[in-house]
Amino acid sequence: FPPMSASSSATRASAGAVAQGSVGAGTGCTVAKTGAPGTQLKGGLGTAAMRHDSGLAAGAIVALNAVGDIIDPSDGSLVAGARGDRPGEMLRAAHALPATPAAELLAQSAGAAAGANTTLAVVATNAKLGKAQAKRLAIMSSAGLARTISPVFTAGDGDGVFTLATGEVPISGAPELMTLLGIMAAGAVEQAVLNAVRSAESLAGVPSVREWMSA
Repeated sequence: FPPMSASSSATRASAGAVAQGSVGAGTGCTVAKTGAPGTQLKGGLGTAAMRHDSGLAAGAIVALNAVGDIIDPSDGSLVAGARGDRPGEMLRAAHALPATPAAELLAQSAGAAAGANTTLAVVATNAKLGKAQAKRLAIMSSAGLARTISPVFTAGDGDGVFTLATGEVPISGAPELMTLLGIMAAGAVEQAVLNAVRSAESLAGVPSVREWMSA
C-alpha cells in the first residue's frame, strides 16, 4: 500500500465520539488467553477521558489485545476470563494457572506466544510537557493497564503506552500537578480498557463478554 501522508490522515479525522469495541485496531483483538486453546474472549478498542477544575485534561485510547484476564478494579470482579465448560463460566488465570500441571501449561502456551498479543495505549493531555515529563506520564499511565489486566506485561505481550501533549496548560514547577495528571491518565487508561471489552462484539467465532455471559 502507498504510504499515507500526514495531511491526508488529518483530512480523514472527524469530531465527535470515538467508536469503541470491535472497530479499527480493536477488530481482531482478543483477551483472556491463559486457558485452553480457543477459550479466549473478544477484546477491542476503548477510550475514556478525565478532566479537573485546574484545567488539566487527560484522555486515553486503548487497543486491548491481552494474554491476561480483564479485572474491574472498583470491586475486583472478573470482567473477562478464559471461557469455562458452561456458558457464562469464566476462569481466573491467577487461580487456575498455579494449579495447572506443567505439561498442560506448555500445551496452552500457543495463545500466549511472544508477538501474538499487544495492548497499546495512547494518552493525550493538554498539559505542557517536556520529554522527561512525557516519559513519566507514560510510566504512570501504565498503572491503568496493571489495575485492569491480570497477568499484565507477560512475555507474550508487547504492551506499551505513548503520550501526546498539546502544551496548553503549564505545569512546570508544580510537581503536585504532574502527580494529579498521572492519576488522571492512569484512570483514563483503566476505564478505556474496561470500555474496550464491554463494547466489543462477537467476531470470527470468538464471543464477546456480553454474548458469553448471556448465553
